[in-house]
Amino acid sequence: MASAKRTAKKPKQYLKIPTVGMETEFFVIDNNGLISNSADEIIREAKLANELVDVKEECAKNMIEFGCKPHFYLHRAFLDLMSGIEHALKKAHSRGLMFYPYGTYPGRFEPVMRTTGLYGIKSEVFGAERFKIAGRCVGFHFHKVLPWGVFDKQNRALKQLSESKIKRTVVDTHNLCIASDPPLILP
Repeated sequence: MASAKRTAKKPKQYLKIPTVGMETEFFVIDNNGLISNSADEIIREAKLANELVDVKEECAKNMIEFGCKPHFYLHRAFLDLMSGIEHALKKAHSRGLMFYPYGTYPGRFEPVMRTTGLYGIKSEVFGAERFKIAGRCVGFHFHKVLPWGVFDKQNRALKQLSESKIKRTVVDTHNLCIASDPPLILP
């Protein structure tokens, strides 16, 4: 018979090394530079060919999102992200499509918005016309879990860090993230 006593859970271990992750979104365009609503086909083909590619739907069918699993080492996160983009780009090229990485598209187009799941909720909250703004904007996101003792919860700000390995890690990771943005947005 199983004991009614439960064993005490071990407290969560706080990380001394921050973990990082990235995601970036692109517009899908055809060989004439016009917006294409073919993101779903590219996503499907990329996942069929390699299930490890972290590629997802975005709020509009003209957009595609790439991510990577969190890593302790920024260069591994960056390489995973770039590998996924490269893999899907090959699938896009085979269909006569490309990715447009800049924040907004300079031409006129009407985004075809997704209406299921979270996107349907957002459409209801913002209204269908206002939600279309999200289908006209892409970006790069850097996710970072800070090491224990760096964030001041009460003041909701980073603590003043003395010269230490943790401070160098936080600053170096931030600087590398800023330096990583241009290679991700160059066509």
